[in-house]
Amino acid sequence: MLKLWNHFTAKELEMTDKEKPVAAIVVGSCEQHARHLPLGTDLILGEAMVKEAARKADSTVFMLPSIPYGFSRHHLAFTGTLSLEQEELAHMIETIFYRVHSYGFRKLLVINSHGGNSAALHIGVNELGAKYGVKLVMAKYWDFAGEYIEKQWRETPLGGLGHAGEMETALMMHIMPELVREKEIIDYKIPQGGNRWFNADMFAKNAVVMYNNFEIYSPDGNVGMGQYGTAEKGKALFEYCTDRLAEFLDEFWADNRYTSDKTI
Repeated sequence: MLKLWNHFTAKELEMTDKEKPVAAIVVGSCEQHARHLPLGTDLILGEAMVKEAARKADSTVFMLPSIPYGFSRHHLAFTGTLSLEQEELAHMIETIFYRVHSYGFRKLLVINSHGGNSAALHIGVNELGAKYGVKLVMAKYWDFAGEYIEKQWRETPLGGLGHAGEMETALMMHIMPELVREKEIIDYKIPQGGNRWFNADMFAKNAVVMYNNFEIYSPDGNVGMGQYGTAEKGKALFEYCTDRLAEFLDEFWADNRYTSDKTI
């Protein structure tokens, strides 16, 4: 069941049973997505995933107002990109969920919808736990479908799935097709220069971590092949991701000693 935090009054929220619901936030980005996808792609996809999963779940999900900006400095060569610093994003998460926890909510979730946010959000999770004993869970929506994507769904070779590529293009064609500039979808190429230790694909089994600005990968800002995206594929992936996310919402906190604030 989906409930929007901003639609409640202070008194209504005060009177809510806070032990059972999940308080969740989506963290997206405002950054270039090649020629054919809008700047808000990450936020659009993340919010759609959480809302649909909450509707499918038996659990009640209080959806907090999303954070529309993320760490996107690697996209700043492209017009329109807006970026927080990593420490700013980590502090935002720490501050927001410290307060949510203080109101009595105990099932706390941040859904990351932009890979570049991962390090900062991980710091926020760590700081909440280390300083205050607050248990915040972080997840990326695509991780709930990793095996399905790799073994059944994707058609592109390594390097074709990611940023403005096969996956995001297909999902946007399903969720918000009016924002996909299909006439701008070109014969995108796979980034060249990777090897068996590092490849610029979101599901590559990389042995190392490194930072690159996205103009290194492509003059169009993509790391993927958007021409492989279709609305039909987007619908299949969206349903799979939200089914798994709904299962997670219902099952993760049940009898899980590691999510308790109390020392056992």
